[in-house]
Amino acid sequence: MDEDTGEIVDDAQGWGYRTARNAYRAHAYKKRPKSRRRKAASIERRVKRLMDANPGLHDEILADMVIAAKEGMEYTAEDLSRRLEGIDLHGLTAARILSNL
Repeated sequence: MDEDTGEIVDDAQGWGYRTARNAYRAHAYKKRPKSRRRKAASIERRVKRLMDANPGLHDEILADMVIAAKEGMEYTAEDLSRRLEGIDLHGLTAARILSNL
């Protein structure tokens, strides 16, 4: 994106960014610090290990989400916390788990 003219410089040969907003969004995503990328990858791995250690948990959570959606409710981190009672979360919060399902 050329800041002076507002012209989109990288449009990926017509397949990419159609708006300035999307170009800025892609640039910000590509330029994220490695520490943030590593942290996100670490959380994803920990959630996957948690699901692997508790077979059937993922299906139960998805079933709860479907029920909540059918009732017109939102499935929140508090709902997930109730489902996860008694399970060792290895330092993860319900909100982190919910965002990485």
